[in-house]
Amino acid sequence: MPAPDPSLLPSILARPSALWETSAPCGLALFLDRHGPFDGDPRDDFPRVIVLADSAESAPRLAMVAGRLARSQTHGAITFLAIVAEADREATSALHHALVAECEVPATSRIEVGTVAEVLPRVTEEHDLLLVDGGHRTRWVTMLNGSNRQEVSDAAVCSVLTVLD
Repeated sequence: MPAPDPSLLPSILARPSALWETSAPCGLALFLDRHGPFDGDPRDDFPRVIVLADSAESAPRLAMVAGRLARSQTHGAITFLAIVAEADREATSALHHALVAECEVPATSRIEVGTVAEVLPRVTEEHDLLLVDGGHRTRWVTMLNGSNRQEVSDAAVCSVLTVLD
């Protein structure tokens, strides 16, 4: 498969995993590229994947997508991140332990207490790609209340891949 046109990377990509493998891990994703110009070798673009995994509902699907991404990279690794209140730290730790145990690539867990605006700029500085769940809010709710994924994308320093389905 030829390398994608770099001018298309900041746009919506249908079947984004076609860049990595033959079967798609997700149907649709939004890609915000903060990585810089494409160098022609996709195997070294996003080796350090961080997954915002704070929900038992979406974390397994995100872990699968992250695993495929990390396996496609030279020295790929995954960090599962949760930004929680102190009271939720133990339950999140159990979720992350299960996710790390299932990974086929090196994986770690990182649980931070604070807000998205406080934690993400600092944490994403150390990574190449942040993987987040797009959520299931309706367009009307998003228009009225704003989007949590927009807050996450704005706070992240690295590229962001939002999985929408």
